[in-house]
Amino acid sequence: MAAVPEQEIAYQKAHASDFNAGGLSAFCIAGEIVVVVAVLLRVYSRKVARIALQADDFTLIVAMVLSVAAVILFDVRVYHWGMGRHWYSLSTATQVKFEQIDYAFNLCYTTGYPLSRISLVLLYHRIFVQRWFRNICWFFVAVFSGYMISTVIVDSLLRIPVNAYWDRTVTPQRSVDLVKLYIANAAFNITTDSILLLLPISIVWRLSMTRTQKLGLTAIFGMGALTLVASIARLVFFYQVRTEDISYTLVPIVWWTSAELFLGILCPCLVTFRPLLRSAHSIITSRFSTYRKGYSRSRETNGTASYDASGRKQSLRKISLAKMTSKNSIMGGGDDMVKGGGGMKAGRGRGRGRGENSSDGEDEELGIVFMGARRQGGYGNGNGDGDGDGGELVGMERLGGGKKETYRNEIESVV
Repeated sequence: MAAVPEQEIAYQKAHASDFNAGGLSAFCIAGEIVVVVAVLLRVYSRKVARIALQADDFTLIVAMVLSVAAVILFDVRVYHWGMGRHWYSLSTATQVKFEQIDYAFNLCYTTGYPLSRISLVLLYHRIFVQRWFRNICWFFVAVFSGYMISTVIVDSLLRIPVNAYWDRTVTPQRSVDLVKLYIANAAFNITTDSILLLLPISIVWRLSMTRTQKLGLTAIFGMGALTLVASIARLVFFYQVRTEDISYTLVPIVWWTSAELFLGILCPCLVTFRPLLRSAHSIITSRFSTYRKGYSRSRETNGTASYDASGRKQSLRKISLAKMTSKNSIMGGGDDMVKGGGGMKAGRGRGRGRGENSSDGEDEELGIVFMGARRQGGYGNGNGDGDGDGGELVGMERLGGGKKETYRNEIESVV
């Protein structure tokens, strides 16, 4: 390390009160709380969808634990060991502690972040069934595993002897060029994050789905772009770090490193929240429906009590006619028949007798498997004579013949 000019040392000591890490601790704690809650919701979502925890879930849980350790190290360094202060304004003992904590944090980061990437790739492997795609997933599992092992070894032996990393009075016999190592790691993260962002999106747009569904899945998988942005920002701010004032100039890197780690864990969790949202929507809809029914009955009761004898008969007759109309509508829409799974299912009348029902099964003539295909019938005439004309099949997926790409049934519960 080159000798530091006396003017630089004097400047740092004269500005010992400078502090640029304000809000960093609060950001790290808030981010970690969000990450922990997201992982817990992911586990609960698996329970709601009745899917057993698998390798991708356990891997992400380990990454979350390492992120918790990293945040603790962040906070300790900010509050006690000089983060955000000028390097030469710190005591020698504080400098040693600062470097020791930095050494431990590097090991947490170089283990936790690759594990979050491995978890994401394993999730892709679980969702998509294309053989070539799954082979690519296994390739990336091997790449991230090798990267994690190699970076842990290198970060453990940055200087030999090891204590030369935190004790600057010890002359290292061998050392790694930290600038080249950092740039190589950043380039690896940016490249792999870009590939992982594009892979699932390329599959989604080849599926037989509505454009709205494709856009929704693209938005979900595209959230990985946030991690990519954090990796790029981290690399940009790296060039502002000065080794002669590491404790002060490292702060922007810490902001983006923590954001990258949090997003690396958060994004794979967001992909799995659909069962929770579906369950919450069902509960809210059910309670709102119950409230509306109770409110309507209350109004009917109050309305009939306020009329005279003639008025009551008229009100009851209106209710009776409404029920008859509803019954005729159901009869009119009930003529619509849906063939699915070798059986016939009658459509259920809705509104003015529109038949609609869902069925899973195989059409023997076309060799097509329908996943939740719906037959929408025409409107009845209100007198029970609905003919179901104008029906169409929607929501169709072709699983055989290799003519269209598809995904597992499990994607409905996973994504």
